[in-house]
Amino acid sequence: MKHCSPACSVTTLVMSSWKNPSSCPLLAIFLPTLPAGCPLRRRPISCGHVLKRRHCPGISMNKFSESHVRILGALERLSQLARGEVARDAVSSAVQASIAMFDDVVVPHHRLEETQLFPSVLTAARGTPRVGAIEAMVRRMTAEHKTIEDVWVQLREELEHLHFGAASARCTLLARRLVTAYTLHAAFEEIEFLPLAEDLVGRSVPDAALTHCMYEQ
Repeated sequence: MKHCSPACSVTTLVMSSWKNPSSCPLLAIFLPTLPAGCPLRRRPISCGHVLKRRHCPGISMNKFSESHVRILGALERLSQLARGEVARDAVSSAVQASIAMFDDVVVPHHRLEETQLFPSVLTAARGTPRVGAIEAMVRRMTAEHKTIEDVWVQLREELEHLHFGAASARCTLLARRLVTAYTLHAAFEEIEFLPLAEDLVGRSVPDAALTHCMYEQ
């Protein structure tokens, strides 16, 4: 799959979407930068819609993209919660949904990548000119996972306080930091890593255990 350089500043778009969410839905932030063959080029109607993928036997790389899309949609709703844009009577359920999404989907998604996807790609890259680049990417993405999860630990505590009052400035700041960090992380993975992964190991990661780990729609 052909690589491409981002055609726009992802960071700028993330920050502008926080200030004016309607101007740049999170799911569309990095779509213009993706290669033509990338599944994420199929733009959803809104951030709440999950993209439909063509069927592939086994566990396709598209499953990882599907998870990114779903997580980004959940993060937009988390942003609304932290900005105080959720109706008072819906705050409790929104908090619980955000906590469940991160604990039950995001963290397992990270572990799946670290224990299954990354090792498979590293193994396939051995003895090729790409091995150094792949190793650097894996180090970067693993470090980003830790950063994202560290921010989440702090944000989760703030979210639990929303049951009793309005979002604090710290809650808003942490939510903004989490959304920015994850969006940049997902963009890097989609633009740089997954195309290489497909080239090296094919469209499906050869491990049946993935079936039980991926978050299904």
